[in-house]
Amino acid sequence: MVTRKPLAHGGARLCCGARPLRAAHPRGAALPFAAALPLAAALASAVAFASAPRAAAAQLPPGVTRDPATAQLDYRAVDAFAEAFRRLPAARDTAAFLDTAYVARAGVGFAVYTGLYDVTAAAVSAAIDSDPGRFRRTALVAPVAVRRLEPEIRAAFVRLRDRYEPAIFPPVFFLVGRHHAGGAVQREGILIAVETYADDARSPAPDSAAPAGDLSGPGADGRRFAGLVPLVAHELVHYQQAASDVEAYQAATYLLARAIKEGVADYVAELLTGGNINAAAHAYGAEHEWELWARFRCEMEGTDTGDWFFRRPANPEWPQDLGYFVGYRIAALRYARGPDPSAALATLLQVDDYRAFLARSGYEEHLARTTGPFPAC
Repeated sequence: MVTRKPLAHGGARLCCGARPLRAAHPRGAALPFAAALPLAAALASAVAFASAPRAAAAQLPPGVTRDPATAQLDYRAVDAFAEAFRRLPAARDTAAFLDTAYVARAGVGFAVYTGLYDVTAAAVSAAIDSDPGRFRRTALVAPVAVRRLEPEIRAAFVRLRDRYEPAIFPPVFFLVGRHHAGGAVQREGILIAVETYADDARSPAPDSAAPAGDLSGPGADGRRFAGLVPLVAHELVHYQQAASDVEAYQAATYLLARAIKEGVADYVAELLTGGNINAAAHAYGAEHEWELWARFRCEMEGTDTGDWFFRRPANPEWPQDLGYFVGYRIAALRYARGPDPSAALATLLQVDDYRAFLARSGYEEHLARTTGPFPAC
């Protein structure tokens, strides 16, 4: 049983799953996780909910609730961007126009995201110039399509509440950035950059016969941004992990801990939504699991994310973020060993000893038994 500690209240950042995008960063250019997003004790001390009664919901940090039905889903920034984009052709100075028409009206979620990634009006303007189709799709489709995902998002929240009694639900801020990082968690809530799901593969352009914003035409339905549902769930899991014991969560920066944090987020998000945000890593990992672990196990005590996270690997055959897959597999086996689903889920969300978590999963023994023993490092 993990003893959860109260979280100190303050203005520092609560970080957990911000993920630089594959397309946005060539190998080596992605922000290092620890350097870019330092975790801090940033929720109210009353989030020591292990012993607090549910009736004490008023003690939760501002905007945080225990009720999935009242969790805030904030579309302010998406709406502001769509309106600004429609007026953009008439602007003489695009950056100056976006500063007043979008940035100033995007709300607190965008302001927090800006603090993480320096998303200025000039940066958004440059991103639009470099990929106008992406941002046109975002402006035309996202305001309606993302709202249509709300029932699925709230259903995932309900599943978490029903299986994890201490669950809390922060605000979710949908916004438009510069195609850099899709999801992040901070004290204020979950930050989701919707333009990251507006590329051709995930979100084809609106049907040319349909009016702007009309999602009823062929190929222009609300499923365009469906990948945002498991992304929101992934970030929600990070929020629970940090709230469980912020000191333990912050202190563990070595590779194994990083993999388990992210793998648990992927695994639980999949339990909640049926989707996974790292399909390429999982497809490759399933075919090369023994070889990946043979290397990972020799690097897992180091703090260098290496080829495992947030940048393109040196091996051109490797997809990005294979560390997520490794952690996912460890989490899946640990979950399977739980006495019942609720207790097993709590075990995943309240990790305070990542080495012990690995040992209790039986992961290496499972691979050695099914595939073969591992050589010495």
